Amino acid sequence: SIVSPFIKLILFAHEWSVSYNSWINGPLVDISADEVNDKLEYFLKNIDAFNRFYKNVCKQQVADNYPKRFKGYVDDPDSTLWPAPVKLISKVTKKMMEIKVYNSVTLVEAILRILVARRHCLPVFAAVCSPALQRRHWEDMTAIVGFQISPSVPKSLREFLELGIEQYIERITVRWR
Repeated sequence: SIVSPFIKLILFAHEWSVSYNSWINGPLVDISADEVNDKLEYFLKNIDAFNRFYKNVCKQQVADNYPKRFKGYVDDPDSTLWPAPVKLISKVTKKMMEIKVYNSVTLVEAILRILVARRHCLPVFAAVCSPALQRRHWEDMTAIVGFQISPSVPKSLREFLELGIEQYIERITVRWR
């Protein structure tokens, strides 16, 4: 049955959304770079499995002319013609993650692209989310970037990324070695 994996995919998308929002919008002091890295690996591994599963099952059901299949075609460039699970999750995920799902990709491919794209955040996590950071580290970062930063300013990783901190990460991390 395709229903049970569909429920698992919904729960997976929800788990991704909760994790993503807590990492990006949550307080920096609550973020562990190692935990984020481990979770990203988990999401990448599992989203690939969902992608293969849905493509194979939906294609097989079309080929077999299965009477109780989800109508639609996985490879259709028109997202309105995708099978219901892919359409539904695509809409939910698009809203949750505030991303644009391109017509030529399925939901799971869109999530995979986001996960891969967010890997550039890992050095930022590692640099600014370390519990070992002392006041002098924040002063060093302020000197490197040219504006005031501290554990409380900015308050979230999103704010760090919007300030363009990742362009200074190599200089920041080299200085601490």
